[in-house]
Amino acid sequence: MDTLTPHRHRLRRWLAAALAAACVTGGLTAFSTVSANAAEADEVTATQVDDPNLQYYGRWAADGDWRTMGWAGSYVESGFTGSSIGVHLRGTIDMYYSIDGAPEQWLRAVSGDVSIATGLSGGDHTVRIGFREKAGSYNGDPAFGGFIVASGSATTEIERPEGFIEFIGDSITVGQPNGDRPFTAYPWLVAEELGAGHAQVAQGGACLVSQDCYGMMDWFRRSSTWVDSDDWDFSTYQATAVVINLGTNDIGHGVSTEQFYENYIVMLERVREAYPDAQIFAMGVFRNRYVAETQSAVQVRNDAGDANVHFVDTAGWVDPATDTHDNVHPTDAGHEKIAGLLTPVLQEYL
Repeated sequence: MDTLTPHRHRLRRWLAAALAAACVTGGLTAFSTVSANAAEADEVTATQVDDPNLQYYGRWAADGDWRTMGWAGSYVESGFTGSSIGVHLRGTIDMYYSIDGAPEQWLRAVSGDVSIATGLSGGDHTVRIGFREKAGSYNGDPAFGGFIVASGSATTEIERPEGFIEFIGDSITVGQPNGDRPFTAYPWLVAEELGAGHAQVAQGGACLVSQDCYGMMDWFRRSSTWVDSDDWDFSTYQATAVVINLGTNDIGHGVSTEQFYENYIVMLERVREAYPDAQIFAMGVFRNRYVAETQSAVQVRNDAGDANVHFVDTAGWVDPATDTHDNVHPTDAGHEKIAGLLTPVLQEYL
């Protein structure tokens, strides 16, 4: 029985529409990297989410035949052969993609079988896809069901970077409210510059302390923002570096300096337990809140014999008047500035 027939029919219909649109506009459709070729839809093959050639970065949860992205900045990569590539989605989502390392592009509000690129030259290619984070009023379905390749083509193995950096934070680490996040946010920019895999375990409005707030000292141990227990299996991957940027929002929830200090120590202990060999970087927040307490918590860990925990002094990194939208959230240019200052700090230890 040919269980892929529905996928083939949907992709064939899409490519026919794409060709019609290209004829009307005299140019390429938004979904086509080079050109559209309806014949390529006659036979397609869908990969499975457990295909060993698929490389998952960040926290993805198994959901039947799907993998769901739990935090911002997670993505999937693979190599593939052939002249076309598509992706199998469940519900509607904003998805970004990159072919052969090109700059990321958006496909907004897509679902089902979606063509990413057609008319590619023969030979080997790479693909990366990721989703807008499910947060706030945005309830897109970040469910990935595998890649779609032309008949006779296949996914191929690609090398995974040795380094992996996990960034833990709030809306600044997510990159909100900038429309091209996550790939314009400082975590993405830093890790890409260093040639490392990466993920942003971050949530808008998050705090360090769980006091009427998403306390990341607890939530970083979860697979997503919508689960109610510490379910993440840290053996899934091991970070070589963890960057923490927390403390901007705690003051609004009545967290005292002593509470913050004591809980930051716990946070650092928990990160060390999760990632025994990681370099850990605790950033002073850009609004200069709880900075002394952050630095003192780092010193406690150093005094306990953990020399791989570092305080990052960010004083003067962000000019609220020129680098932010609202005195808090950096613009895309602000994120570039932060990345330019943070990259050499991490590079010294990685």
